Amino acid sequence: MTSSNGFDERFFRSSDGLTLYYRDYAAHNRAAPILCLAGLTRNSRDFEALAPHLVKTGRRVITLDLRGRGKSQYDSNPGNYVLPVYAQDVLDFLDHLGLEKVILIGTSLGGLVALKVAAINLSLLDAIILNDIGPVVSPEGLERIGSYVGNRGTFRSWHETATALRRVNEWIYPDFDMADWLTLARRTFRETPSGEISADYDPAIAIPFDKGRDVDPSIDPWTLFEKLKAVPILVIRGAASDILSAETLNKMKQIKPDLKSLIVENRGHVPLLTEAQCLQAINSFLAEIP
Repeated sequence: MTSSNGFDERFFRSSDGLTLYYRDYAAHNRAAPILCLAGLTRNSRDFEALAPHLVKTGRRVITLDLRGRGKSQYDSNPGNYVLPVYAQDVLDFLDHLGLEKVILIGTSLGGLVALKVAAINLSLLDAIILNDIGPVVSPEGLERIGSYVGNRGTFRSWHETATALRRVNEWIYPDFDMADWLTLARRTFRETPSGEISADYDPAIAIPFDKGRDVDPSIDPWTLFEKLKAVPILVIRGAASDILSAETLNKMKQIKPDLKSLIVENRGHVPLLTEAQCLQAINSFLAEIP
């Protein structure tokens, strides 16, 4: 189905039978396409402002709702809400589209999925843009996210939803006005058939998150990151981030001296990627990728 917003709305079936949703911003260019992956509780709408900008660079842009988010099907087995399954979904998806090379843009969890995909099949990636995420996640941020993920309250209006978002997240976006909070609310929440406003994800994603099932103590994340030395990488960090620490970013630079990075002032976890300095950094980075 073609939208008036410049993208096609499509679905594909994962290898275990789930129906997953994606938006396809087609471009008639042979340059490597871009696949955007959102954070833990987010969806493809997070990229609805960034994607048209990226299309102007001549690249095809695809934004995928991970299973259990947005318009993608919820999984009846919460144990599947883990990195290996998300990564397999992406691999299946790229195979479905017939894409042999992509640029991955991953925000938070989406960035971890990108790193997992790279660990499985590095040859698929022309480049990676990591939005406020690295091989190691700060425990303070994990604790904060764990305090709310899965606790889906409902609201009576979009204004009430935006007000609640502002109350919890004002430190992340201190320069937001109410219009900005309303935009963020509409990207993060959905209106139910009963007219209530609810977070647009399966609350069961919290089950494996709480149990730490994505953590494999036998795998050193830094050893995996060292394997990415040949892949162009841009890392964007919110200056006040409690997920990607300055220490982690510095270690990433030590391991990969050619790594590009940007610190975004007045942002916590996560930058929107449509801030002027983000767009400039992304443009410059993509200009170097065939």
